[in-house]
Amino acid sequence: MNKGDYIVFEDTKKFALLQITGVNDDEVYGILEKNRAYDPVNHTVSKSDIVVNLGQRPPSGNVYGCLIEPYFRSETIDWGDLHWHIRPSKEERQSVKAELAKCLKILTRHKLMSFLPISIEVRLPKGRHAGSYKCVYDEDKTDVMVIRPKEGLDLRHVVLHESGHAVWNRILKSAKGKSKWIQAYHKHVQLAEIDSKIVIRLLKDLTESQERISDFRGQQEEDDAIVLDTIIDYIADYHSLTLKDLNTLTEAGESLAPYWPKHKLEISDLVPEVTEYSVKNVEEYFCECFALHLAGKKLPKAVTLLLDKTLTSLRGK
Repeated sequence: MNKGDYIVFEDTKKFALLQITGVNDDEVYGILEKNRAYDPVNHTVSKSDIVVNLGQRPPSGNVYGCLIEPYFRSETIDWGDLHWHIRPSKEERQSVKAELAKCLKILTRHKLMSFLPISIEVRLPKGRHAGSYKCVYDEDKTDVMVIRPKEGLDLRHVVLHESGHAVWNRILKSAKGKSKWIQAYHKHVQLAEIDSKIVIRLLKDLTESQERISDFRGQQEEDDAIVLDTIIDYIADYHSLTLKDLNTLTEAGESLAPYWPKHKLEISDLVPEVTEYSVKNVEEYFCECFALHLAGKKLPKAVTLLLDKTLTSLRGK
């Protein structure tokens, strides 16, 4: 083991990632990767607790339930703090920053910047996940936007979409304003059935993965993730077991078969009016419409009128 290596170690029955800064005969010293960009913590690890040495440039992924996306560097831009969890080339760095600047210019034109400053994390691509937004309700911290640039990705759409979450949660606060979007979204709801074969397959895949159900769910494609959410809700309703309870069972290596539905399930199906992703829920519907509209893309007339009315009411708030 050498300085700069990343290791996964066992810490009170959980696993954590650390970058080594020093080594002696019995221990290694380093910085914990969890929240490193915001609150770096030095830690000492006994060599006997080390599970695996990933080297100095580990590939992204999941090891023993531990997310491997090492922190690289931070810088300050007009959005707030920009944290890199990739090692970008000069061209990649300039491209991401240029797109962020263009998106901020669009938001400024619509006077929708009151949710700033925020922290933006640039991470490696992860399946179909292109971005996320987390509202942080702590006066000493900022909201966090995650973007995962890759070739062929419309990064402007991703950034504007995630900004839509900030607008929905931070600026569009009136029940009346949100109710209009709930009504617009609900027009596209239809009921559909999940085949029992899919339900049974997911139990088999979960059992073979030997992972906690939360970790397993996070690795699924969107369609399977939605089905898993429905199954988790079913178990909560019929067996009074929470997601935490299910994680405990799977951590202990226990089967979830006694609680798993063995029949087809009913689920809401929606006819996409804007994009496939827009049917996920009301908030995602708003964010997709918001991103497309601000990027100058064409939307159905009724949606455009509702969005124009919403944005006019929010300017300057």
